[in-house]
Amino acid sequence: MKYLSLIIFTLAIGISCSQNSKDENAQAMGGAYVALLDKYTHLMDSVKSDSSYRALVENKKIDLKMLLEQYQGESSTAQLEIIRSQILIDLKEYENAISKLDKVIEQGKSLADFARFQKVRALQASDEMAAALTLFHTIDSELEINDQYLEMLINFAFEAPELSEQELFSRELLEMDRWPQNDLSMKSYIYRNLALIELQKGNTEEAKMILEQGISSLKEAGQTKSLESTMQLMNLIGEPAPELFAETWLNSQPLKLKDLRGKAVVIDFWATWCSPCRAVIPSLVETYEQHKSAGLVVLGYTRLYGSYRDDQKRLGPVEPKDEIRLTGEFLKRFKMTYPVAIAHNKDGFDDYFVNGIPTLVFIDKQGIVKGFKIGSGNEQYVAEQIRKLLETPEAS
Repeated sequence: MKYLSLIIFTLAIGISCSQNSKDENAQAMGGAYVALLDKYTHLMDSVKSDSSYRALVENKKIDLKMLLEQYQGESSTAQLEIIRSQILIDLKEYENAISKLDKVIEQGKSLADFARFQKVRALQASDEMAAALTLFHTIDSELEINDQYLEMLINFAFEAPELSEQELFSRELLEMDRWPQNDLSMKSYIYRNLALIELQKGNTEEAKMILEQGISSLKEAGQTKSLESTMQLMNLIGEPAPELFAETWLNSQPLKLKDLRGKAVVIDFWATWCSPCRAVIPSLVETYEQHKSAGLVVLGYTRLYGSYRDDQKRLGPVEPKDEIRLTGEFLKRFKMTYPVAIAHNKDGFDDYFVNGIPTLVFIDKQGIVKGFKIGSGNEQYVAEQIRKLLETPEAS
């Protein structure tokens, strides 16, 4: 899950101006970059077809490269290198961006810490979270607590390498009680993240207490839906798994959970448009192939949305038959061999109180819900839950 905004922000331009009021090139280039991003943000909001979306993405890349070329001949300054690095990050040319930032860092001047800050953002964007965290701890100067700093902390709260580090950043954010653009929905996600961390540590009651604190804190703001649904899902632990129904099945004949007693079951609530869902699929495929002979059933559960989007296509509204066909093509491309159910409504999601995907639900051989996981990452935890399911004795 990414909450990091990869756009230049006014602080960068402000620093360039304060450090050298005569660096008009940096000021002009930064202003042109902000204007370009603003233009494409508005255009993207109105996209209604896959072809239009792809054309805009391509045009944006062209314009960004043209902006780089426009200022290519200008003398290199720390301010210009930082702004160039922002454009390269937007182009996903992370190595080039980091190279430019390293040059600023090596100069050891007053902009070095700001360049380190930007490098942390580039490392986060390229999923080098361990390196990003190590560098973050080397920044000496006191950083301004602005939206970009908060987004950096949020990224660490969800994706730091160690669970203890995720917990540390989550608690720090709750103590600060400040959120990008004052978006209190993010506060609810941090409460939920902290509760899920406690659940992964085996502290179910502590997890419930955190959810209750979040619900109490955010009730007036009307931001409790994700916390309440997580609490309801948590209350399913130890209870018989609700039956699932679907009109369409791929890779399998229709299945019922009651007929799967004696097998360990993992239900993956997912969708093709969900990037974290796509990140989970390869490990689920591998785990299923390794353990299906030992009695593991992985069941992908999705639903019709009335439109279709994945990592390659952005088609907008489609007919149900086309959405099913496209989902089938997606399964083949991702080599998904386990059963996949496509419901024509959201009843199954509601029965399991799913408010965010992917959500993995772990069901033992007796048909009892033993736990769940929301979001991607921490494959070790998933593997451990599956190991426990497979070791669960069958009902006598």
